[in-house]
Amino acid sequence: MLRRGAFEFFVIVAGILAAFYVDEFRDARRIAALEEEYAERLQSDLADAVQNLTTGAAWAADRADGGRSVISHLAGEEELAPSALAAAAYGAGLVPIARERRLGRRTTFDELVSTGNLGTIQDTELRDRLARYYEEYARIGGRVEDWPADWRESVGSMLHPDVILALEADRVCRLESATPSECVLSASHLDLARFSQRLAEQHLRFAGELNRIVQYQDRQRDDLLGFLTMTETMLADLRESGLVR
Repeated sequence: MLRRGAFEFFVIVAGILAAFYVDEFRDARRIAALEEEYAERLQSDLADAVQNLTTGAAWAADRADGGRSVISHLAGEEELAPSALAAAAYGAGLVPIARERRLGRRTTFDELVSTGNLGTIQDTELRDRLARYYEEYARIGGRVEDWPADWRESVGSMLHPDVILALEADRVCRLESATPSECVLSASHLDLARFSQRLAEQHLRFAGELNRIVQYQDRQRDDLLGFLTMTETMLADLRESGLVR
C-alpha cells in the first residue's frame, strides 16, 4: 500500500514537472518567435533609415549649394537668370518638418519600449547598442528640426503664389522624372523679375538670412552622413546577430 502511494506521488510530481517543462518550452518558443519578429521589423526600419539618410544628405548638400549660389549672385560674383535665382532661393529654404523624413522610422523600437518587450532581444550587448542608437536618433532629430525660419518666410513673402506652385511642380518633376532636363519652370517672367528686384533691394539682409540657412543645411548634411554610418553599423550588427535572415 505504501509502495503504491509512493508510486502515485511520484506520478503526480512527474506530471507537474512535465507540465512546467512544457509551459517553459512553449514560453521559450513564443519569446524566440517574438524576438525574431521584432528583429525583422528593426531590420526594416534600419534599411528605411539608410535610404532616407542617403537621400536627405544629398538634398541638404544640394540646397546648401543653391543657397551659396544665391549669396554669390547677391554679392555680384555670379549672375543667375531670374528662373534659376528663384529656384535656388526657394530650394535653399526647403526644410523637413518631421524627423522621420530624414532619419527613418523608429516605430518598432518605440513599441518595444512602450510594451515592455525590449527584453525579448536577449542579446544584452545588441539591446544596449540599439538603445544608444536611438538616443543618437533623438539627438540628431532635434538638430534637424532646429532650423532657422527667417529665410523660408522671406522667400514665401516675396515670391508670387503662382511662382511657388510652379517651383514646387518643377521640383516634383525633377524628383520623379527619368529625364529631369525636360522639366520646365512655368512661371511668369514678370513675377520672376520682381522677385529678383526685391531680393536685390535688401541684399544685405537676405544674405545674412541665407548664410544661416546654408550653415543649417551644411550641418544637417554632416549630421545625416555621420548618422548614416552609425545606422549601417547597427544594421550590420543586427544581421550578424543571427536573428534575421
